[in-house]
Amino acid sequence: CFIASDNKHSSIKEESNGSGSVWVACYDFTPTRADEIALTYGAPVHVLEDDGNGWTKGTCKDNTGWFPTSYVIERADFQVAQAEIDDEFDDDDEWDDTESQA
Repeated sequence: CFIASDNKHSSIKEESNGSGSVWVACYDFTPTRADEIALTYGAPVHVLEDDGNGWTKGTCKDNTGWFPTSYVIERADFQVAQAEIDDEFDDDDEWDDTESQA
């Protein structure tokens, strides 16, 4: 995800004890196999299981299946990153779209 320097995914295994901890999709994911599920940026994902090899099983929009672990982030971290992005785009002094209007 967009929080590059921290390995936020190491705690999925500890948190996914079958209770379905809630994470957030930080990328869109299109499944290529029948046992995978689609993810949409910003959608809540109930994490069920981590295989330890970069794939996580969870539920998103009433579908259960596998997706890349790196495509989800803890809800609190997602909210912090989203707020930082929003703050960047709210600063009118730094935003100059005159080139796109040419």
